[in-house]
Amino acid sequence: MSLVTSFLKKISSYFLLVLVLNFYSGFSQDLIITGVYDGPLPGGTPKGVELYATAAIADLSAYGLGSANNGGGTDGEEYTFPSDSASAGDYIYVTTAASTDEDEFLTWFGFNADYTHSAMAINGDDAIELFYNSSVIDTYGDPDTDGTGEAWDHLDGWAYRADNTGPDASWVQNNWTYSGANATDGCSTNSGCGSTMPVKTHNKLTVSAGTETISTDKNYDVVEVTGGTLSINNDASLTVKMSFSNSGGTVNLNSNSSNFASIIVQGTSSGDIVYKRWVADEDTSGGTGWDLIGSPVAGQSISSFVSANSNIADYDVQYAIGVFSNDGTTDTAAAMYTNYTSDGTGAGNISGAGNFTAGQGYAMATDDTAADGSTMDFTGTIRTTDLTDFEIDNNTSNAANFGKFNLVANPFPSYLNANSDAHATKNFLTVNGTANLHDTYVSVYGYDGDGGFSPYNNSTGSAVYIAPGQGFFLAADFTADISFTEEMQTVSGGDDFNSQNGDVLDDVLQVSLRLYHGEEEIEETRLYFEDGLSLGLDPGYDAGAFDQNSALMTRLIEEDEGHGLAINAMSTEDMDDVVIPLEINQTAGQEFRINLHASSIGEVNIYLEDTELETLTLLNEEDFVFTPTSDLSDAGRFYIHLTADTLSNEEVNTSLLNAYKKVDNNYITIEGLATQATSTQVSLFNILGTRVMDISLDNTTNTQIISTNGLSTGIYVLKLISGQDQLTKKLIIK
Repeated sequence: MSLVTSFLKKISSYFLLVLVLNFYSGFSQDLIITGVYDGPLPGGTPKGVELYATAAIADLSAYGLGSANNGGGTDGEEYTFPSDSASAGDYIYVTTAASTDEDEFLTWFGFNADYTHSAMAINGDDAIELFYNSSVIDTYGDPDTDGTGEAWDHLDGWAYRADNTGPDASWVQNNWTYSGANATDGCSTNSGCGSTMPVKTHNKLTVSAGTETISTDKNYDVVEVTGGTLSINNDASLTVKMSFSNSGGTVNLNSNSSNFASIIVQGTSSGDIVYKRWVADEDTSGGTGWDLIGSPVAGQSISSFVSANSNIADYDVQYAIGVFSNDGTTDTAAAMYTNYTSDGTGAGNISGAGNFTAGQGYAMATDDTAADGSTMDFTGTIRTTDLTDFEIDNNTSNAANFGKFNLVANPFPSYLNANSDAHATKNFLTVNGTANLHDTYVSVYGYDGDGGFSPYNNSTGSAVYIAPGQGFFLAADFTADISFTEEMQTVSGGDDFNSQNGDVLDDVLQVSLRLYHGEEEIEETRLYFEDGLSLGLDPGYDAGAFDQNSALMTRLIEEDEGHGLAINAMSTEDMDDVVIPLEINQTAGQEFRINLHASSIGEVNIYLEDTELETLTLLNEEDFVFTPTSDLSDAGRFYIHLTADTLSNEEVNTSLLNAYKKVDNNYITIEGLATQATSTQVSLFNILGTRVMDISLDNTTNTQIISTNGLSTGIYVLKLISGQDQLTKKLIIK
């Protein structure tokens, strides 16, 4: 063979390969034939085909159907679909077009057909072809063979495609299962027939022996576990569209400290799963420890959970399952926990504790002998309905600080969308919002693992997801029912709150300030900027601090109600020209420093003003370091200035008055008095304009209170005057 001949043969082979590739690339495998049926009802109905969309299809009009009757060969594309769309996982049913055929289809299958056409007026010995752009991409039966008596003859019967087969442009008989001819004679419905066509079950996972491992995100219509083990890796998920059942095997969902498996069942579910849920250890050495956990399954008793998990921490008679209640009078978070015990003290005897309550969070810990934690088995069924009646309440009349908080938990074995960055509408905060949560605290409060709690809401800067079984705190203003809905479920997410509270300011406009004792971080507060927000309260963006005695917080610039904020959200219009009240709570003699930890708002000068010492500290260049000679608390002395200008001590001496009344207080709080050059005149008017109070406050104490005892319930107007400074504010007295 000459070199020229060899070269020409290689070129010919190359072009043949290109031609073949181009030929097949013109076909779409996004739609396949999964079932055919020839019913026994009058007229031999229903007749037609089941199709399955393996991927989203924007325009079905590229597809069509044709029948080949009695072995007469193809008749080409006889029916073209309209310009509809289909989602991945959709089943599409096309039946005959006679006036009664749609009714017979409904009678037989119990649901309506999607499309009708006379091309589906077939008998069990006829072949069906699926077209894409006028080319055959899938076939049932041999168009050139009369199917009478053939294995694929489905007269008064059906045939169904085997899983993980097709499409087949040329007929492949072994890729199908068959009822055989006349299998449905005498039946009136498919589901009531001895030979039932397995509708909508093409995408099915069956586990009967051995171990089937889900290592990537998977979607099935049906999952049946009759034996063996189905295991979902900690970084994988399983979504089941129609039905899940475990009748004799084991289903394990795995997790570690940073990854949690998910399962979402959109239809029906039966049988148990085992969620091997990572739980932090008790860490009695003084570091981080404990966890907030709820059961991600339904139907498990607390006593059986303890029996199944020997690694649960315990001490003397107590088990590391703590119940939080805000109904006491001791206003510390720790005092609101009681543990289940073996002798009936604390939260009660473990043997009589009953089942885990869906939606309730518990403080839990594994034994300290584990490195940082370990998994504990939660065994029960999968929740497939909304939880809409979990009650939260407010007890700030007895516990002003922590009485508003309630410990709840994700009751699903899947992640939930928490904020609008995770999903615009189907997220926890949007569904519950100000209707059920305290306006200033429309956030989920996650445990940091080091004794602190951080708010996560729409100003977090990124999508927030609630891990399976993850516990968190919510603040209530009154008794209300919160909801965990199926629509909130997602397979997105990869961690719990312990590591979501990172240092990165993700493509948002934020400022992070931190207070330190030496090198130990004590507290953080954040400023957040977004178009359309205000200087007042923006629920779901502003977030009150979990502990109102926190070392460092800010206040609202307008309409402040006395709540210290962990997140202060404002408009981008204000980020280079605004003065923000800063609340510092520190004891006398304790040196502290305030550091500009991070800023993403560009070339904006960030000053900290001390009005008493008349100093300005440019935090962009240095920390504010101070040792108070008396205890520091409340607002009115310290301010944060964000400005495009360069300021000096001589140019700035903020003198802002502030007043507020908390709902459960019987007094009005006045702040900023020490910044005034003279005394402050306080006047209070009722809704009719009648002056009901007139009092003068000196400027020797920065924060003072005025009793409201004896005043009738109603709306009042408060007016403060001190030299050139004035403040007028509406108050509600109950």
